[in-house]
Amino acid sequence: MGYYVNPSNESKESFLMHSGTRIPSSTAWADVPKGSLPVVWVDNGFMTAAGICYDESEFKQFLDPSDERPKKIYTVEIEKLLIVSDLPAQMATLH
Repeated sequence: MGYYVNPSNESKESFLMHSGTRIPSSTAWADVPKGSLPVVWVDNGFMTAAGICYDESEFKQFLDPSDERPKKIYTVEIEKLLIVSDLPAQMATLH
């Protein structure tokens, strides 16, 4: 797990609300729209995180059923993620 949403001018929650589309946790990797990636918002109790799932393995790790932390899943266009994260530009061609 290595890339996270961290906008400089707003909260990650605000960014996800206006730039993402909420999806159910039952969504399969194959159902993620082309040109977008899933982002999993996680409540760690003392802080929140918004992890970018750049491949299917990462997606499954974030949605591990044994991890009981509260989560919300969004899809976000890769071009928007490149602006608010350290996601490498070459990731834009992966999905």
